[in-house]
Amino acid sequence: MTGTDALSLDGISLLLVWTAIATYLLAFIAYTVDLAQRSVPANIPQREPLLVGGSTVDSSQTETAQAGPVDAVHPPPAQQQRLLWARIGTSLTVLAFLFHVAGTILRGISAERVPWANMYEFALTGTALIVAVYLLVLRRFDLRFLGAFLIGMVVLLLGGATITFYVDVVPLMDPLKSVWLVIHVFVASLATALFAIACGLSITQLMQARRERRAQASSETARPFGPGFLRTLPPADALESLAYRFGIVGFMFWTFTLIAGSIWANDSWGRYWGFDTKEVWTFVIWVLYAGYIHARATRGWRGNRSAWLSIIGFVAVLFNFTNKPQHGQMTVKQQREQKRQEKLVEYQKQLAKRRRSKLVWWIVGSTAAVVIVGLVVASVVLAPSPPRQYEAGSEGATIEGVETFENTAEHVEGVVEYEQSPPAGGPHNAVWLNCGVYDQPVPNENAVHSMEHSAVWVTYNPDEVAGDELAALKSQLPSTYVVLSPYEGLDAPIVMSNWNQQLKVDSADDERIGEFFEEYWRSQNAPEPNAACTGAYDAPGKQ
Repeated sequence: MTGTDALSLDGISLLLVWTAIATYLLAFIAYTVDLAQRSVPANIPQREPLLVGGSTVDSSQTETAQAGPVDAVHPPPAQQQRLLWARIGTSLTVLAFLFHVAGTILRGISAERVPWANMYEFALTGTALIVAVYLLVLRRFDLRFLGAFLIGMVVLLLGGATITFYVDVVPLMDPLKSVWLVIHVFVASLATALFAIACGLSITQLMQARRERRAQASSETARPFGPGFLRTLPPADALESLAYRFGIVGFMFWTFTLIAGSIWANDSWGRYWGFDTKEVWTFVIWVLYAGYIHARATRGWRGNRSAWLSIIGFVAVLFNFTNKPQHGQMTVKQQREQKRQEKLVEYQKQLAKRRRSKLVWWIVGSTAAVVIVGLVVASVVLAPSPPRQYEAGSEGATIEGVETFENTAEHVEGVVEYEQSPPAGGPHNAVWLNCGVYDQPVPNENAVHSMEHSAVWVTYNPDEVAGDELAALKSQLPSTYVVLSPYEGLDAPIVMSNWNQQLKVDSADDERIGEFFEEYWRSQNAPEPNAACTGAYDAPGKQ
């Protein structure tokens, strides 16, 4: 391939990129029109139903149908809301993405290398991966309401980079001839895409939370609050939960980005860290998202505080993505690269026939590395959490809210009328209930027998505890000597019962749940402590 051919291919690549930008702009307009149509007041008839909680309802019902799990944003395809302008926006996005990918590939072919050796190529590849991740996510989650935000951002980033950072194809400089750079940039772009989606969800969460607060504080239930399209979106807590999921996966990829970048720096310049602007900001971003994940998981930073942390983190990502030191303020690394580039340009024609096999090996190496990283991430994210560990026995600790009773133990037949609901001891069936998790109510008489063997019976109101709340409750259970089951008619969301002790709590986040297990799990004060909790009766609904 001659230099003239390379320039010709690069010219076609540039034309395809501008075509992609124009098509992305049309998609952005379509998504914006979709949001405008979603903003039609609820008392005006609409042609299509609105999606709430994975099902279709009339627009008049959307004001009161906001509660629901994260499933509200990933309904089955047959139940997805068929909004005309949203579908047009998605179709235009797919078309623009094809132009975008074609332009990126031609840029790589013209350069005979992976197309991310400068800021223009970084932006070209990074924005393509942002759109790719968004389109893949749409197959599981109905996030078309984020289309205006994400595609608008892609138009600004790609258009700005094409205008500001575009350079002709030049041979690759020696420091960039590393497979670790390929891996570093690819994984960083994937992380950026995930962070972008999390940021869009967090912004929407703030708007939805404000609307929900104002609606709750007002006595005029028919009064609209905030932008009208918010009526068609999931509740703020569902948006927050989904943003957190994307943030966690993005953080894992960013961690690998930081590691791969250090390895590349050591291979190229003989040191792992040089306090370069992008190096420093990569670490700052890692610290911000680590703080976000830690604060939300351990400190209970939910709601608006969690959303602002996610947004601040993505602002830092954008700053790092677009940061380019001004002339006269270049780092030592960039000064070295500039000098090398000035020398290499003189030999551009001779080096234009560089073997294409290197490109193949880079792509194969980066793909294999990303696959490995993806498998590791999937195993970490999808692996079930290990059961909580508690010390058996009782130390006589006092727990606020625990009620004490004086029930006696004896074997009986038939149904027993217990003084407590659920019972905390008393006469019971001669066959104990096998410990474990049940998704259906279990017989009181058999469960009481399990408590006689020092097991803890955890009951919950299925109307109040479900989804993430139920999952949080399950995560606190020990591996054995515990029974979890729904219980109709509870006067509290969650009730913890042991022989002659009972505690009622309102949330799975209550610290007293763990304290109750620490004090009464396998307690020696039960009539038959540590007797068998298996090998007897499995009630219906055993998981």
